[in-house]
Amino acid sequence: MKYLRYINLMKGLGMSQKELTQFVMRPDGANIHEGMTVTMTKKEASKFFGKPPPDLSQIERYLGPGFIYTYLTSFYLDNSRPTGWNNHVFPDVAMPNVLAPYGGQYLKDGKLYHKGSMTPKQYKTMVADIVAFLRYASGPSVLERHEIGPYVVGGFGIATVIGFIIAIL
Repeated sequence: MKYLRYINLMKGLGMSQKELTQFVMRPDGANIHEGMTVTMTKKEASKFFGKPPPDLSQIERYLGPGFIYTYLTSFYLDNSRPTGWNNHVFPDVAMPNVLAPYGGQYLKDGKLYHKGSMTPKQYKTMVADIVAFLRYASGPSVLERHEIGPYVVGGFGIATVIGFIIAIL
């Protein structure tokens, strides 16, 4: 998340600065030009979870959206773990299932233990939206690079043709 700046998020989503300040920015006076960070320090995270949490946007960048989607939907209840949760994709994970109130609580065998506030379809859509946001946050300039990419390749193509013509003459 540290690579995504508040101002870029505001422009990318078409938000006003007031909306950004009210709904997205931390209440501790973060600057609109700073990168998005969490308020929990690494020391606090280590105390609560045993180690600092990873940046899921960077994990998405390396392992892909499919991995993050499966990871977020693979939590199950496990009373032997400090947080009460475990994960099929990442066994003995320290992260709790923060999405359980929405998607429900599942047992290790996949059976529903407690229903969430969303239907399975709504929950899957929400997780897909979270993964899409993490993908955007992992490299916010990717959209711009994809937009100008054909022009750059075209420029190199023209330069190659001109260089070839000059070499022949």
